[in-house]
Amino acid sequence: MRQNLREVVNHFVQGRPRNRARTGYNSVWTDGSSIYSYAVEILRVTLDGTYYLNTQWHSRTTSCHQNALRRWLTATGRPWRDVYGEPTRYLNARPIGQSAPQSAPQNTPQRPAQNPESSPYFMGPIQSYHSSRHVVRPLPSPFTRSYGGRFLGVELEVERRSGTEESRGVIAKRIADWVNNQAADITTERHTDTLLHFETDGSLSDGFEMVTAPLGLDDHARLWKVALSPTMTRGLRSHDTTTCGLHVHVSREGLSDLQVSKVVCFVNDPDNRELIEGVARRYGTRYCGVERKRLGTAHENDGNRYQAVNLCNSKTIEFRIFRGSLKYSAILAAIEFTNAVVDFCNPTGAAGFNLKTPAFLDFINSTVMRKRTRYLRLYLAERMRGHTFPAGFVPVMLA
Repeated sequence: MRQNLREVVNHFVQGRPRNRARTGYNSVWTDGSSIYSYAVEILRVTLDGTYYLNTQWHSRTTSCHQNALRRWLTATGRPWRDVYGEPTRYLNARPIGQSAPQSAPQNTPQRPAQNPESSPYFMGPIQSYHSSRHVVRPLPSPFTRSYGGRFLGVELEVERRSGTEESRGVIAKRIADWVNNQAADITTERHTDTLLHFETDGSLSDGFEMVTAPLGLDDHARLWKVALSPTMTRGLRSHDTTTCGLHVHVSREGLSDLQVSKVVCFVNDPDNRELIEGVARRYGTRYCGVERKRLGTAHENDGNRYQAVNLCNSKTIEFRIFRGSLKYSAILAAIEFTNAVVDFCNPTGAAGFNLKTPAFLDFINSTVMRKRTRYLRLYLAERMRGHTFPAGFVPVMLA
């Protein structure tokens, strides 16, 4: 096994001066022996040959080591999985330096095999933070084609309810198996890609984050109908926590700097607080700060991702204003709101530079937007009681 692990060193150190290699991001340099020592500590292998990588400790250097090991395992065809916590707890995994145990004699009673899902440390499909970033791909639909390639992605944070017998890994596996196995039936163009990914998040106590593939509004409506059924969300909570948020990404493709600036200014305008608080169910937390912006510079990335609208991503803009929820109507209202705000802030739109709540309510009630804001209009009518809405604003029914 030592010789196999040395492949990591040889692969990532070859041809580098003084036997040193750049193994990850941010110009972190580390020597090969350090990679080997780190692998001995955090890599475990099971009897079936699956490798488990402990992602519990995060730093610039350890992230580079982990990335080097992941690339080596993938390149050499070895099955592997990220886990959070000591890997020896998973499926009786052994340290990589130990040989596999010999079979017990025939007359020795065998211990019954333990179901890995019975362990409180079972993680199931839950992978490390941002692990899905490089594996998801946009899944087109009639909606995305009509908008010239606009995709929306959702990150929903949830916590396991205290007293729930199932571990978070078992709950995540139940959702993943049910949703992702129906991908072709859920998506309008019968895609078979993974629709929901599951990740750890350092801000959560005993939960996980559900991350969707980039989809159209039409496919999101179908996906969340399945994922948020009572059977799927049993043992979870989101709204009634202090840790869970709901983030909606929209693709930058086709958006001008002026349009992005108008989006940022609209969401951060204190005059629109009632509207934002109505749809988001929170306002100005430490994870989504609100600050008045200037139209001329609002599109610029200032490096702070913990804002109402995060511009740190190169391919998307992220609406971080929403509180977490397991209610279908709240999720759909948030997605429809994100899409509607981007349309409202179109540089050639009828609203012009009138970025106030009354103009926005008139816009989402217009003929062209009514079909794509049904849940949003109903949700705002319920949350903003006492507010005067345009005639015919509240949908009579949701078909």
